[in-house]
Amino acid sequence: PPSLVLGRRRWGRGSSDGAGRGRRTRERGLAAVTELLVAARASAARAQRNVESDLRTLAVRIAERILDRELTLNPDAVSDIVSAALRQAGAPRDIVLRVHPDDLKALERGRPRLLERSARTQAVQLRPDASIGRGGCIVESELGTVDARLPIQLEAIERALRGAT
Repeated sequence: PPSLVLGRRRWGRGSSDGAGRGRRTRERGLAAVTELLVAARASAARAQRNVESDLRTLAVRIAERILDRELTLNPDAVSDIVSAALRQAGAPRDIVLRVHPDDLKALERGRPRLLERSARTQAVQLRPDASIGRGGCIVESELGTVDARLPIQLEAIERALRGAT
């Protein structure tokens, strides 16, 4: 009968239209889920960068506190810091060390050790300079200047940490 054939066609078309709507709905859902995943990954990457930055800053602040405490408990530790700065200065003959006034006594006590570590150096002049923080120094010689103030050294450490990630 003609009505039966017509009904089958309608049913077939209706099923195909329904499947198309279902497919489009799944595709929209999949696109939404994909968009959420992409946004979540971007957010996680931003959070990781922020955490890494915060950890670098924290590490440098901890180092700063440890150095401050070490210099408070052991004022002679400044000699080790100055010795490292002298190694960076090369092998000058005459050196002027500008240091914080509170570090002078410890460096006077450590002067023989400083001269011993600088083979060519004939004279080390210690000059008090209140603009230099405790534990740091500026080395001046005929070869140039080495800025070994602690904030400068800590900034260099922080830059190195940034470059390592």
